[in-house]
Amino acid sequence: MVPVDTVSSASADHIRIERAPSAVARRRSDGPVTGMATPGLQSRYHVHISAKTRRRCYFFYLSFAPLGYPRCVSMTSAACVVCRQEITSGSIDPATCSIDPEGRQHGSVRSLLCVITVLLWALAGLVAPAHANPVDEAVAAYRKNDFATAIRLLRPLAERGDAVAQNTLGVFYQNAPGALEDHAEALKWYRLAADQGMVEAMVNIAVTYANGTGVDKNYTEAAAWYRKAADKGIAVAQTSLGILYINGAGVPRDYGEAVKWLRLAADQDDVRATLELGRLYGNGEGVSQDYATALKLFFKAAAARDPEGQTLLGIAYDEGLGVSQNAAEAIKWYRLAVEQGYARAQLRLGVMHGEGRGVAQDHAEAARWFRLAAEQGNAEAQYRLAESYRLGHGVATDVNIALTWTRKAAEHGYDVAQAALGTYYLGEHGVPEDLVESTKWFCRAAEQGLADAQYRVGSAYFIGQGVSQDYVEAVRWWRQAAAQDHTEALYMLGVMQSSGYGVDRDEVEGARLIRTAADAGLAAAQFHLGDLYIDGKGVPKDAAEAIVWYRKAAEQDNADALYQLGLMYAAGRGVTQDHTEAAKLFRRAAERGRASAQYALGSLYIQGLGIDKDEAEAALWYRRAADQGDAEAQLKLGLMLADGLQGAKDEAEAARYYRLAAEQGHAGAQFFLGAAFYYGQGVTRSFEEAAGWFRKAADQGDDRAQYMLGAQYVHGQGVDKDYVEAVRWFRKGAAQGNAWAQHSLGVAYDTGVGVLQNSDEAVRWFRAAADQDHTTAQMDLGIKYMLGRGVTIDYEEAVRLLRPAADKGMASAQYAVGGLYLSGRGLPQDAAEAAKWFRKAAERGHIDAQFELASLYGHGSGVRQNYEEAAKWYLGAANQGHATAQYGLGVLYQTGRGVKRDDVEAYSWFDLAATAFAERDPVWRDKAVKERDVIATRMTPAQITQARKRIADFKPVRVAQ
Repeated sequence: MVPVDTVSSASADHIRIERAPSAVARRRSDGPVTGMATPGLQSRYHVHISAKTRRRCYFFYLSFAPLGYPRCVSMTSAACVVCRQEITSGSIDPATCSIDPEGRQHGSVRSLLCVITVLLWALAGLVAPAHANPVDEAVAAYRKNDFATAIRLLRPLAERGDAVAQNTLGVFYQNAPGALEDHAEALKWYRLAADQGMVEAMVNIAVTYANGTGVDKNYTEAAAWYRKAADKGIAVAQTSLGILYINGAGVPRDYGEAVKWLRLAADQDDVRATLELGRLYGNGEGVSQDYATALKLFFKAAAARDPEGQTLLGIAYDEGLGVSQNAAEAIKWYRLAVEQGYARAQLRLGVMHGEGRGVAQDHAEAARWFRLAAEQGNAEAQYRLAESYRLGHGVATDVNIALTWTRKAAEHGYDVAQAALGTYYLGEHGVPEDLVESTKWFCRAAEQGLADAQYRVGSAYFIGQGVSQDYVEAVRWWRQAAAQDHTEALYMLGVMQSSGYGVDRDEVEGARLIRTAADAGLAAAQFHLGDLYIDGKGVPKDAAEAIVWYRKAAEQDNADALYQLGLMYAAGRGVTQDHTEAAKLFRRAAERGRASAQYALGSLYIQGLGIDKDEAEAALWYRRAADQGDAEAQLKLGLMLADGLQGAKDEAEAARYYRLAAEQGHAGAQFFLGAAFYYGQGVTRSFEEAAGWFRKAADQGDDRAQYMLGAQYVHGQGVDKDYVEAVRWFRKGAAQGNAWAQHSLGVAYDTGVGVLQNSDEAVRWFRAAADQDHTTAQMDLGIKYMLGRGVTIDYEEAVRLLRPAADKGMASAQYAVGGLYLSGRGLPQDAAEAAKWFRKAAERGHIDAQFELASLYGHGSGVRQNYEEAAKWYLGAANQGHATAQYGLGVLYQTGRGVKRDDVEAYSWFDLAATAFAERDPVWRDKAVKERDVIATRMTPAQITQARKRIADFKPVRVAQ
């Protein structure tokens, strides 16, 4: 049994904090396991060998053994009781182990064959071997898989207080099949053994808590038990405790403490501790970075024939980490590891053959090693084998086989393979295009931090490729790629930041990001930075500086920059006015298909500026722009006419130009034409026509049109009132970042109006709106985080979202903040602060806040005890129909606390509470009935009649908040 199972969060081929995969994970994939799993413990249990038996063999089953085989650690030179090999070096050879020559079956979580065999053999030594005894019989029963008999025979000895038997009985119960399995019973026996100081039982308790086997998973408790065993010098516990400190599980993350415990274990030749300590030295965590010491520790593990240590040593020589780079030495260590079937070493050896480092280049040999590692589940090897098939390196080219292995690697979590699979489904390499599938795999790679995949996912959300268009999601992914200096992502994030799409508008930050991309040579960013200097957005207005950046982009033949630079020359802005130069630049951009440049060139021909006046030539360039459905030219002309900028105001002509552009499919023009019909500007007012044009624009993704069309469905303007259809359009607008549509869609999902109720979807859309500072959405989302409806409970996030809404006077948010203060969840527990916020909400008529405030006054929690105030706020909530408040008010009238004792009032409020509880809470209903009936025994008929009249006349009154 092993204490801690950790997984890798780093590359498989680098020393950097490379926690070895667990035995279970390693059987799935010998490559890196991406991300960090919760540091769990293998379901393997220590057995105690008495002092007498220790003289023969002291056995630990290590789940982190690289190939899943057991290690026998001898206190003195002796033979392993499992395979009878002589133990002198601290380990046995899996290749010759009589139990499992392949050295793999020992890794099974359920079997525990080797450890149980040793356990039973050891127990047999507790009693004089001259005659049969219960232990021998238990061993015999176990060997026949007769757990019931084994338990029956061992239990009396355990009940007589034998610690070894108690711990062993716990192991039996933990691993017995079917109905005999009893985790609670196992924990009981472990505790009894631990109470007698048995360290193996302490470790077993730690494992139980860490795995959550029969108890709630509790790393704090696990750490405490590991510490007890570690303090007694048990290496496996010291290792476990050290790794818990590395991961911050159950204890604060503390590399110094980790080093302390791992060193103690390593000094006892614990291989896992040796490797982990080596990583800490290599990374400089808890100690000064020291490659030399790290390598010594890796060498120590390698010398013990640990294949992971051998591989790490090989990598050090391969990459020159702390030693001179030496491919031959690297290969030597890789070969030692592959002799034990270690997949990661097989992968590295394949790379060496493929690249011809330390050996002659041999793609066939490389593919052979890749296959061996791939068949063990090593994800990188699977991907490299796939590439061998795709490129025909060492094997016959076969795209189908390549796709199969790429998918296997991707499904094992290898980010490069996931991105490659995304590329396949873009229609590459003869695979049919599937944009949804492509984006799915790019997303998986992006989630692991692959920068280019993150950029691709952001772009997919930006344009709605394989996913619903969502600027918020686009920004999220671009931000992650930008953090890795991905140039295009930096640029797009800057654009979004400057414009406020999908993120709070911040022109200064946007300009900074765009400049970073521009400095890296991205022409689009250089052009955009020029625009920012023109507009003074995020940078000072500076036409001369704008020219500098436009020119840089123009030198790369960026059509946008050529066009903009032409405008600058035409206007004499930042340069001497020169229409001839402007015409040259417009022509270069126009010839590259820039529609607005075509329009601008046509305008120069019309005016004869910089070129000879030529209406025919102008018409030619206008037509080229129009044939491209030039949005800006046609729509701008229409807007100019509507504003009277081309002479007299002409809304009818403006509408005609809108129509021209709209009929070419321009969404913006369709929206404005729809607006003209909606308001009757330049056309006869028609909600039906408006809806028709809004629909066309909405179908192209114009979020304004989608929202307007949704609104028309809500109000029945030009379309039949249809909440389902309204929700459909709100969804489309919401997906593009329209905050009002996002919140409305969230409400629809939350309430089930126009759509099936779905808490997860409600949360998703509340979040999208809340990210744009939509106050009500922030409150709604905060409450969901507080209650765990549709999301995992996260009180800190709830506070972050609720506090702004509470500060703006939203009663429900104030009540929620009060509740968090009261419970100490997400905020310091503070009854006084809770009372303050409950009062704010209560004064706005919030029913639950009134009840909570009354309760605080009744108990004197956070406020001075005051039954009069308690009665006041109970009454407020009770009048609104709060059942528990009605009950509490009945108690006050019954006892005369805070109010004059009044049986009629008490009877009335208890009866109303009973009715309110009804089937919702039968227990409280019965309590209220009981109290009411007790009071009735001392009331006169007239009083009862009076009370019943009050009850009949009662109508809950909701207070507007």
